[in-house]
Amino acid sequence: MPNCKFCGKPVISARVMHAHCWEQKVMELMETVCDSYCRWPLECRSSEELEENHCNDCVLIQALNLGL
Repeated sequence: MPNCKFCGKPVISARVMHAHCWEQKVMELMETVCDSYCRWPLECRSSEELEENHCNDCVLIQALNLGL
């Protein structure tokens, strides 16, 4: 039985990590990348505009969501 790559506990399903652990890691990565490297939060006036026009189509977010 494989162990979770993040918390080290056994994983019963075919995944190599727990969904909860993956979600936590994705949130950490998104905060780091979005806050430090993404230009759109500085250019959009509201969070609704940001999410609607840029975040929903972000390839990084789509790639991170593949693990869910």
